[in-house]
Amino acid sequence: MTQEVLEILKTCVVIPLLTTLTGFIIAYISRQIDRLKTKIHNEKINNSIDAANEIITQVVTYMNQTIVDGLKAEGKFDKKAQKETFDKAKRQIYQMITDDIAHDVMQNYIDTGFTISDWIDMQIENKVNQIK
Repeated sequence: MTQEVLEILKTCVVIPLLTTLTGFIIAYISRQIDRLKTKIHNEKINNSIDAANEIITQVVTYMNQTIVDGLKAEGKFDKKAQKETFDKAKRQIYQMITDDIAHDVMQNYIDTGFTISDWIDMQIENKVNQIK
């Protein structure tokens, strides 16, 4: 008789309890995996934004030291020279920024309506103002 009671308890209590517990464990693991995916995705985007900003900083600093300072010393840094230098910096940045970095940067700014070109323009202007 004790064996029968144990079988009934096993069938009526233990198996449903294990099934429910397994469902909770699976749901918990799924949430943890989703959190990790989000964290990894956010870190990747942040790393790409940092990399893009570093490239822009290096290019703007280089252009300032090699072109702008010389033209200013000669009194030749007019609007035309500013535009040429800006365009040259932008071309150099485009050569250095990978498609993956550009994609990740735009993932962060997707709702703003900006293009990667707009974002680079703003960052160049920001770096130029910081250097002044």
